[in-house]
Amino acid sequence: MISPPQGTFYAPDRCTLARETRNIQARNSENKSINLLPVDYKDLESKVKFSNQPEEWLQKSFMKKFDLTADGSAEIFSKDGYEVYLIENMGGDSELVYLISVKGKSVMGGINVADSNGGSNTVKTFSINEKYEISIFAETNGHRKLSEKYVFNKGEFKKQ
Repeated sequence: MISPPQGTFYAPDRCTLARETRNIQARNSENKSINLLPVDYKDLESKVKFSNQPEEWLQKSFMKKFDLTADGSAEIFSKDGYEVYLIENMGGDSELVYLISVKGKSVMGGINVADSNGGSNTVKTFSINEKYEISIFAETNGHRKLSEKYVFNKGEFKKQ
């Protein structure tokens, strides 16, 4: 049973629809043009706002590709028709962060960029610069040592 809300209501007598002259696809790409670069693991909390409830398609696609749950997600940039997300996976006293590329509603590829295991002194951290270069570090007591380097191009993370 549905009961109507209390109070006064207003409904217009006339409604006029008008065609929008701007290209819808161009408008959508303007709205979706996200670029949070440069991003560094040290500044992740202050710079990147993770959604604690990733969209269902993203959760399913990430699970299918990596056999892990997506506990948090944030889009950080778009390039060449691909959106690039950071995905958090929390488990016990460890946290994994993946960098993934998405086209449409499919995860195309990704790499593990951060790993903090509660029992280890060494953590995996990362930074991404404006040239779409991803540096992955082994960090112990605040000292970083470069362990891997990738560049994002045409939907792929290519190791350098």
